[in-house]
Amino acid sequence: MPGEDGALAGGDDGADEALLTLKERELLERLRENFRVFVAGELAGYRAVAIEEAFSVEVGGVSVQGRIDAVFERVSGEGPRFLVIDWKSGQPVTRQTKPEKLAYFATQLRLYRRAWAARMGVDASEVGAMVAFLAGPSHYTLESLERMLGGGAQPLDEAVKGGAELTATQPPCPSGDNTPIVVGATRYKDVRRSFSITDAQ
Repeated sequence: MPGEDGALAGGDDGADEALLTLKERELLERLRENFRVFVAGELAGYRAVAIEEAFSVEVGGVSVQGRIDAVFERVSGEGPRFLVIDWKSGQPVTRQTKPEKLAYFATQLRLYRRAWAARMGVDASEVGAMVAFLAGPSHYTLESLERMLGGGAQPLDEAVKGGAELTATQPPCPSGDNTPIVVGATRYKDVRRSFSITDAQ
């Protein structure tokens, strides 16, 4: 199992703890503890096989590049053969979470699932997907997010292609914390991660 610091900080890119404030260090310790509890419980029957795994996959005529936070493989018990995880340190999903935010999380997990299934040459049904909010702590599977969205969940190909067409007509957003990161033709709002999306010709 890779170290929790690598999982929480994204490998070697984590900030030096000596530069953190007391409040930030307390938050980091809480995230670490929640991470340990999550791994010991939800991932008890799994082993980590990839951390910050880069991928490139074609979706709806669009080439998508990104990174999967973590991938686990089942070694015992029941569940999907593989499980892709997206770690979040921000506020967890609630009943007040806007549908657009839920749709973003769902689209992200669908991309991860399709990318890993393609990488391993398996059917997408063999790959589970989950977003874990370590500050909560709470976690949601892709299926639970889709149930929360009801009939508002777009198919992955339509969501990615539609996002690319919309963003291509809009000017870049100013840089800054928690603003959309623009790479290629499409933007996705995420402080820690960007997807590079270009037309697959």
